[in-house]
Amino acid sequence: MKWTRLLSESWIEERTFRLFLALQKNPLLPVSALAEQFGVSSTLVKSRLQAMKENGFLRKDSEILVPFLGKRLQTEVEAVYNPFSLGLQRVHVIFENIPSRDSLEWIRSLLRIHPYSHYQVVGYSGRAYIYTQVDIPPEGMSHLRGLLDLVKKEGHCSSFKLMEQRYIARSDFDFDLWKSQWSTQGISDSWNEYLRHSEAPTPELLVPKNLIKFDITDLKLLRELTVNGKPVISSLSKFYDIDRSRVSRRINRLRERVITENRLYFNRNIFNLSYPQLIIGRFTRDFTPAKLSGLLRQSVPFRTTVYMDDKSFVWYMQIPPGAASNFSEFVWENALSPQYLQLDIERSERYYFYHGNMESRGRWKASRSYILDEPLENLKELL
Repeated sequence: MKWTRLLSESWIEERTFRLFLALQKNPLLPVSALAEQFGVSSTLVKSRLQAMKENGFLRKDSEILVPFLGKRLQTEVEAVYNPFSLGLQRVHVIFENIPSRDSLEWIRSLLRIHPYSHYQVVGYSGRAYIYTQVDIPPEGMSHLRGLLDLVKKEGHCSSFKLMEQRYIARSDFDFDLWKSQWSTQGISDSWNEYLRHSEAPTPELLVPKNLIKFDITDLKLLRELTVNGKPVISSLSKFYDIDRSRVSRRINRLRERVITENRLYFNRNIFNLSYPQLIIGRFTRDFTPAKLSGLLRQSVPFRTTVYMDDKSFVWYMQIPPGAASNFSEFVWENALSPQYLQLDIERSERYYFYHGNMESRGRWKASRSYILDEPLENLKELL
């Protein structure tokens, strides 16, 4: 029997590893399909999955309290949505040179309160930074800028960077390379060779679309899916007082038109993917969004994501410590004004999709009061 040693000094049977690979490819595969694929009983698959959760390989099932929904089961799968398909613009903001812990917590609290916040994480590069993603209606951008200007004016950061995302590119895991300890020797040289001699198509332009195809019930179900990517249809049917077939049709439509990925949450430290890093930089005439997108599709063996506009990029990654220098060297050689942030991933916060941002008329709330004034007033009451 073949065994694979994990870096956490535990052991995992090869069949369990192959079960993980099947789930990584499609986290929504039912137990019956997995049993048929591996030629074993459904009972055995269930026991293996439960063991993977109990030993920390996969995220454990737990009951959590979700605002506006109540108690919900959270599993190892969450849905990831495309904000542009909902008429929202994803904006990336980096608060720079945060002077004190009080200012750090002030900004983090503001982001928790803000209804359009999607994600935040603290990073360090000499001083403290906060990186955040905000999904906001385009007509509310001026108010968001006003809010960021106020954060700076109040002295909670020395400056901020803001990027309105236009493109996205991802690389995915190649676990065959993990079996050879994620060998990355000479990888930056091969990347530079790719840039010199390869042509790449321009990535798809991301533009916010009209929201008229979705109603408030659709958006509530989307919030459900961002909590648990594989919900129990009968429970949702009872909660929303909608028959099961209609719930299933609505969820299938969301998966077809809005959801881009069903993300499997597993312990990345098991595979030595323990170094979270954010690299920020600017493109050049030779180093373009098309080139970087093509590179990620072909020769990066880890799950990384690059968010881009025409001039700059934000590259998010959780990689082996030994590979960090390869990425840093590559960006240093090719990009303008690179910055490298080591992320405190344990303090990161991802927020579930919030259906309450939509008005009754089917439009997103975009007033100054909603985007700027009310979050600040709520923060004063909190602090």
